[in-house]
Amino acid sequence: MFLNKYLLFCLLSNEKIITNINLPSCKNCIHYKPSFSDSKYGSTFGKCEKFGVKNIITDKIEYYYVDTCRTDEDKCGKSGFYFEEDKNVNKRMLFHKLVYNLPYGVPLVILIANIIANILK
Repeated sequence: MFLNKYLLFCLLSNEKIITNINLPSCKNCIHYKPSFSDSKYGSTFGKCEKFGVKNIITDKIEYYYVDTCRTDEDKCGKSGFYFEEDKNVNKRMLFHKLVYNLPYGVPLVILIANIIANILK
């Protein structure tokens, strides 16, 4: 009975009830590295450059996916403990869109795009 009244109240009121509305988004963080396999800048295929594992043979660092970092309270956690706002997020989003829409087989352009991406960091 109470649940029905509550649901009716929610439907009739204009207030939105959005979970996690005050928590920071990974895509707005300086540690966020987008995946170029997905057209969306803020996808769960993005990686967090704050957390990773270094291969001791090759020195290559494999970064964790952002959703893994946000669900692990020993990393960033739900609250986004290590979140640092990226002041250049709009430039990074534009860059991601440009690179994603490049035709395949343009290695020189991709190399230049990676250099520009490192400059924007």
